[in-house]
Amino acid sequence: MMLLGVGIASAQELRIISAQYGHDNRWADVTDIVRRSTMRGRLDIIVGNQTFGMDPAPAEFKSLRIEYRLNGQPMRDEFPENTRVILPRGEMRRDDDDRRRGPEGGLQILSAQYGSRNRRVDVDRLVRAYVRDGQLRMRINNDTMGGDPDRGADKRLRVEYVFNGQRDVVEVGEDNDLILPRPGIMGAAPPPPPPPAYGPPIRILSAGYGARDHFVDVTRILRDRIAPDGTLRVHINNDVMGGDPFRGADKVLRVDYEFQGQRLHRDVREGGDLILP
Repeated sequence: MMLLGVGIASAQELRIISAQYGHDNRWADVTDIVRRSTMRGRLDIIVGNQTFGMDPAPAEFKSLRIEYRLNGQPMRDEFPENTRVILPRGEMRRDDDDRRRGPEGGLQILSAQYGSRNRRVDVDRLVRAYVRDGQLRMRINNDTMGGDPDRGADKRLRVEYVFNGQRDVVEVGEDNDLILPRPGIMGAAPPPPPPPAYGPPIRILSAGYGARDHFVDVTRILRDRIAPDGTLRVHINNDVMGGDPFRGADKVLRVDYEFQGQRLHRDVREGGDLILP
């Protein structure tokens, strides 16, 4: 009985009140889609046109706004396009606890914004995902930043961080590398070695998921799942691919990619694993 009580107490009740996908004054109601993606009190979804089957604001950088209740408490969140949403946000709550306690050593990303002079978006969650062993090295472009917040404009990434108790701010232009901690910060180790001259080990050229003549473009989903070391490992199913494009049919993922200058192709059936390279 005591163990049962502990299990009930640790469970979290998640209820989606409303969900809107769009930009500025152009929003679409996607509440039903988000609710269907919630299973056993957990939401795991990729924000994007493929997931919601529409583009309410073409050529604009969109976001998902969710109102929900967690254990009866009303909450509200907004997530940028091309990011993965996981609710309840246990990992993010641990980050918040760390910030309240204050920096205790190592590398800690406080905030990150990407965009032009006229328009910037928060990308702190994306940047934090690249921190490994107290260091960070990543190429700054629209792919790694989750999209293009201002098409045609020169963009920059501005990061505020703490390293071993010292606060610093760095700005990096598009198509350049962000290296943290910045050389010169007390106690900073030498920066990690640069990537190979030929670029990332793999590059996704195109990807389609479906059956027969019903395929949807999942290129962006796979690109977003490339690990910082340039590898990719994905379990292929409807949830990961953003939905079921052909109900009742056995589906397949078809991928064209580039590896060390060679163009290659891979097919993976539903339920299998895509491992690249």
